[in-house]
Amino acid sequence: VRRDNKDWIFAITTIWNGVCIVAIDEENNILLVQEFKYALKRDDINLPGGWIDWNETPIDSAKRELEEEIGYIAEEWISLWYMHPLTTILKQTEYLFLARKLRKTNKKDDDWENTTLIRLPFSQAIDMVMKSEITHWASIVAILKTQKYID
Repeated sequence: VRRDNKDWIFAITTIWNGVCIVAIDEENNILLVQEFKYALKRDDINLPGGWIDWNETPIDSAKRELEEEIGYIAEEWISLWYMHPLTTILKQTEYLFLARKLRKTNKKDDDWENTTLIRLPFSQAIDMVMKSEITHWASIVAILKTQKYID
């Protein structure tokens, strides 16, 4: 029932909550991943991230995903809060984090995803967002929130 008391059918999809990580190294480079996205039928560039396992907190998931996807750990973690995508039809929370003071571990476990690591200046990632070269919604929001945080 809508707020005006009229019947209405809504379709709502619930999916696992997720994390998205802005990883910035000491030279102010951002670490991105490129991989084939089946829904888009093309390669896409986005931030490391993934689903939160049932027994994990968002920060624990972010730490695991950063190491699994790109083989890095971070000493400093900053919460960029969260967002809700597609609030009309999708029930999901995406937690956003900024990871700094990175260290390579070589423990990349997500080889099945066939990702390629991309390292570029953070300012270039902002340009890529503005030119729609990065279109993944959580990546866009996390990058722009990081820009505001850094400024």
